Amino acid sequence: MAEKKRFPIIRERKKRKPWPRRWKLLRNLSLSAVLLLGCVFPSGLHLTPEAALASSQRTFHYGPAAIAYEQAVGDSRFYFGTYDRWFSCYQVKRAGPFWRAGNCQVEERDGTSPIQWLWWGSARREGEAGMDFFFTGIRNDPAIRWIAFTFDNGDSVRVEAFSQDLFFFTVFRPEGAQAIERAEAYDGAGNRLYLLDREGRLPEEWEKTGDTG
Repeated sequence: MAEKKRFPIIRERKKRKPWPRRWKLLRNLSLSAVLLLGCVFPSGLHLTPEAALASSQRTFHYGPAAIAYEQAVGDSRFYFGTYDRWFSCYQVKRAGPFWRAGNCQVEERDGTSPIQWLWWGSARREGEAGMDFFFTGIRNDPAIRWIAFTFDNGDSVRVEAFSQDLFFFTVFRPEGAQAIERAEAYDGAGNRLYLLDREGRLPEEWEKTGDTG
């Protein structure tokens, strides 16, 4: 009896169904997002203001700072904090849907000075007159309960809110430059504890330099 020949069984391959158009769209959008992020992050743009802050601190080899509080001003956010012997203010700015690092102010805490402060100015919008001036500082004497700052045009600002001994306030001046003339620190009973000139110097320091303040 002749042996039957065995032929291989040929199974018809099932054709894969094409991806729905919606899935293709989601895939393409995901790939585009990955490529976009790969271009964005090296250029200093970040998805959140906190990420921009962390990047800025790494750039300056500072921190991470213990943030006392944050303040939103226009399209910027300001972060105030302390790290080791320093106090600082970091600015991050909105750039479309992203955030990028702005100005940075860092100063070493000086225990011999009852108050220290930093300031800088920023135009509100291009073409608009006047500027916003941002002031931040720290009290080194816990007996200080409030501070009166007097400016060169006679205006004054009273500061009595502190967070981790830090304070912050803003001043708008339509004609431009703004400068502190003097600062006076008071205790809870209203007694003046310190008088400082525009450079933050005490009266005895004025005498050493021959400056009357």
